[in-house]
Amino acid sequence: MKNHATRNPPRLGRSALAALLCLLCLAAPALAADFPLAVTDAKGRQVSVPRRPQRLVVLSGNAADALRILRATDLATGVTERIRENPVYWGSLAALPSVGKWNSPNLEAIAALRPDLVIGYGANPGPELEERLAPLGIPVLRLDLHRLHSLEAEMADLGRILGREAEASAYLEWHRAALARIRDLVGRAGTRPRAYVEGYSDFRVAGPGSGIDEMVRAAGCLNLAETMAIPFAEVTPEWVVAAAPQIVIKAVSGQRSYECADPGLLPRVRERILARPGWSLTPAARDGRVLVIASDLCPGTGAAAGVAHLAAFAHPEVAGRIDPGAVQREYLTRFLGLADQGCYVFAGARP
Repeated sequence: MKNHATRNPPRLGRSALAALLCLLCLAAPALAADFPLAVTDAKGRQVSVPRRPQRLVVLSGNAADALRILRATDLATGVTERIRENPVYWGSLAALPSVGKWNSPNLEAIAALRPDLVIGYGANPGPELEERLAPLGIPVLRLDLHRLHSLEAEMADLGRILGREAEASAYLEWHRAALARIRDLVGRAGTRPRAYVEGYSDFRVAGPGSGIDEMVRAAGCLNLAETMAIPFAEVTPEWVVAAAPQIVIKAVSGQRSYECADPGLLPRVRERILARPGWSLTPAARDGRVLVIASDLCPGTGAAAGVAHLAAFAHPEVAGRIDPGAVQREYLTRFLGLADQGCYVFAGARP
């Protein structure tokens, strides 16, 4: 007689099948997690994250925005004073315990919170952050999250670390599509207006290596400082006049722009620039082509909105096909969960 057992294996009962499915579901997170996880930080170093973080200390505003994008603010246990001082923008994050300044935090306060990961900028604080926290078993991950060339990789890495890959992918898909459309439109314009790009300090020009330089280039402009060897350099008024910029872009340090704490700030900055001695000789000043942009919007995770504003300003011929307000609105409402408001850009109309 033939043995039919191999053709008709015993079936699992409903209760046994349910139990098996439950075990598989419980095992799935363990199978998906690939820890320790090695990622490249903002300094190009390999950093090992030993396990999926459940308690984060956030020293960077850009990283705090990234947590909102990834729907992971519940993991934060400590923030800097700069975040605590602006509850209108930061919401519940501003109510978390303080660990001091973003560039010189209180390391004892960090240790007391028992974080399993600290996220800070690439350059600041200094190496003492790792030196003091490493003996306590607290890893430090340095992510700038404000440079176009590395923003996508850093967001993807943070999404993997926190188990928020889907949220990271949704943001990156939007970010890439927005920038691709802008680059296509300004590429068709066929012109690259000469731009004098000034950092937060007067006559401190932003060159290669600065976040704003990358954004200006993405907006289809020729940065007059693109041949300089350092990200920021001091220049003279004579240098600017001789360079004959067609447009001027001035970055202003974050001043609680979301709540528009000082509506007159950006107009005042622009007025002072136009009144500089000798600047009336430049094409930019003669034509009133001066734009002031707040760092609250860019550079950072909202870079696509900042590039949209810069491109529409620099290329009037295609401005009607670029809607900076729409890009900004989607960033604020869809990804940060905020209302569509703020004073971020001023180029001669209402902020």
